Amino acid sequence: MNKLREVAYRMKLIKGLGSITSLSVSQEAYDRIETYKKLYAGFCKDIHEYRYLHLGTEKTRKLSSLKMPKVSAAKMATLVFNEKVEFNFSDNNLEMYVMNVLKDNKFERNMRTQFEYMFALGGMAVEGFYDDGIKLNYIKADSFVPLAWNAAGDISEAAIVVSTSTKGTDRYTLVRFHTWDGPQYVITNKLFKSASTTDGELGVEVSLGILYPELEAEVRIDNLDRPLFEYVKPNTANNLDLDSPLGIPLYANAIDTIKALDTAFDSYYREFRLGKKKIIVPATVMKTNHNTDTGVPIRYFDTNDEVYEAMNFGDSMEGMKPHEISMNLRVKEHIDGINGLLSLYASQTGFSPNTFVFDGQGVKTATEVVSENSETFRTKQTHEQSVETLCRGVVEIVLQLSSLYGEYQPPLEWSMSLQFDDSIAEDKATEITNQTMLLGSGLTSKRRAIMKTQGVTREEAEEILKEILEESRSVTSGQVDMMGIE
Repeated sequence: MNKLREVAYRMKLIKGLGSITSLSVSQEAYDRIETYKKLYAGFCKDIHEYRYLHLGTEKTRKLSSLKMPKVSAAKMATLVFNEKVEFNFSDNNLEMYVMNVLKDNKFERNMRTQFEYMFALGGMAVEGFYDDGIKLNYIKADSFVPLAWNAAGDISEAAIVVSTSTKGTDRYTLVRFHTWDGPQYVITNKLFKSASTTDGELGVEVSLGILYPELEAEVRIDNLDRPLFEYVKPNTANNLDLDSPLGIPLYANAIDTIKALDTAFDSYYREFRLGKKKIIVPATVMKTNHNTDTGVPIRYFDTNDEVYEAMNFGDSMEGMKPHEISMNLRVKEHIDGINGLLSLYASQTGFSPNTFVFDGQGVKTATEVVSENSETFRTKQTHEQSVETLCRGVVEIVLQLSSLYGEYQPPLEWSMSLQFDDSIAEDKATEITNQTMLLGSGLTSKRRAIMKTQGVTREEAEEILKEILEESRSVTSGQVDMMGIE
């Protein structure tokens, strides 16, 4: 199944899914996800296709884009989940087993990318299954369809578009349904076929054996207390659909600002293109071509020539001279305008006002650390709650599957927490004081205190702690003579 899987997801398939199951999520929600995907890629026709008249003819061109949805999603994903995030378990054996499973599935590396997709598209999910070991499937927002959820927004049933693939002139779509039948958990696999030339249609159901002869059509599982998937979304209220369990991306309410930003950036780019030095020459010195029907010579100039322009100055000697025109470029005005819009965009997406800066060459993100009172830091901590919920859910899925297939029997009681990277906090003195107080009260370990105050990984903290212990054991010869230490 993994060999045949592709990354070409088509969530116009929602219409087709609606014909075979009961859907409570509107098609408009997935139409918005399609718009978010286009904005994340840097080209949305409604925003970036500019129409204008030229010599009475309507033409179109593509606006240049700063790609701020990509920039902001990547920035927040890096702040929230990076290589310094640490899993902590109450049981060492449990920690060793779970971390090995996550490592085999490249969980930490994949999640850095998947969390960027989550902030860019409004959500993502992780699905667990067993195939000669516990496997994790990472699902983007446009391939996950909730079927049932409670008032708190916890999704208990879902349909997942696993893959779309083409064979000959036919397109095949594999959809997996996670549902409950009383206390039994039911996984149903269905394969649909449509013409490859028809985009977005689910088609008719066909036999799984065509592409997946070893895949069971239905699996029923007893004694599960949670679904085998976990959905996560940015910790931001969905003001576009208050009844939907789906999330919205960071920039969902900043699309007008994105349009203004890209319009300003396109104007900045064209300022250089259209403001080049021009040399005006008499029309009489331009090239001529003869009309094949009348034989009349027609003067013309090369439309690709960006330096010379022809004008009729009359027959005077002054008019026969070339004239140079140099445009004044409005560079500072454009940069100031773009930076003003970037500050507005930052505030709309949960960042501090000066997080993004345009320097004339591109958008730079703030390299300096931020204080714990800044908007960026508060937003980061808010999204960390969603990230920790997802990671705990994935661990629960792994342990359910390990118990179900006899790979590992977890303890009856266990706990897990995530240690996030707070090294971006500016107030180091306060952090050191806090960690010293916690250490003196026995509420934290020396290793954790070193990690928090110095912003290092667990392994680096252990090396530092080892060096400290070694230094504390060493004494000089002078100390031996003075204190009589043997």
